[in-house]
Amino acid sequence: MAFAYNQNRLGKKKDFDEIFGSGWYLNSQTLTLRFRKTENSFSRFSVIVSTKVSKRAVDRNRLRRQVREILRKSWDRVPLGFDFMVIIKPGKKIATSDALAKELWPMVDRMINFKKYSAPVSKK
Repeated sequence: MAFAYNQNRLGKKKDFDEIFGSGWYLNSQTLTLRFRKTENSFSRFSVIVSTKVSKRAVDRNRLRRQVREILRKSWDRVPLGFDFMVIIKPGKKIATSDALAKELWPMVDRMINFKKYSAPVSKK
């Protein structure tokens, strides 16, 4: 399936709440990948960069664009039927989009092979 940002974007609060409430997560040094399996025939994503990462909106938006571009270039590697969020952690500076890609793709591969898909317990 071809990448179209508006169609492959998580945008509603309900979607975010479902992932935070009953989804799974994987961590790396600078990224967290939160995700949940869906019955959809397509995948959707969002990129979250808090003000703790950088106070300057220019820097936060640059990181968002870099992650979106990494996903766009290799959208065929993203499995179908997932809603996921890429959350950039505060602290360590990320030098290049290559460094981001080297952390992101192994996490996406782990998401595909994640064993705990039997209905996660909702935290309400």
